[in-house]
Amino acid sequence: MATLSIKGQIEKALVPVYNEYFTILEFDQQHMCVYALIHLNQDMQDQGYQPMIDITIRFTTSYPFKPPMVYLNQDNFPSPYVVGRTFCPDIWTNDDGWCPSLELAQLLLTIYVALHDTKGKKKFIMA
Repeated sequence: MATLSIKGQIEKALVPVYNEYFTILEFDQQHMCVYALIHLNQDMQDQGYQPMIDITIRFTTSYPFKPPMVYLNQDNFPSPYVVGRTFCPDIWTNDDGWCPSLELAQLLLTIYVALHDTKGKKKFIMA
């Protein structure tokens, strides 16, 4: 049942307005993973970063009540929200921060904003 809702969210996320921020490459139904690219803006590219970051979003059976795991398939990305290769902003890691109604497109936009915040100054509010 969760597979259909995630699959439906992926289809909904493919609205053109989001294409400048991310690209969904594939949904692996067997492993409950979404493979996507987060597009970096020109300022980040001017600082020497690649134009896109390859990520894997792994959903567990407790989704949407618990956040998915997000992994960057790249080493040494300078973000206060990345530990090793794991994306872990405090909005997802504390009990008060995660919101089960967050859709996949919103999740990807949150990742986009956080990866552009290399100093950790953004405040995230989930609604």
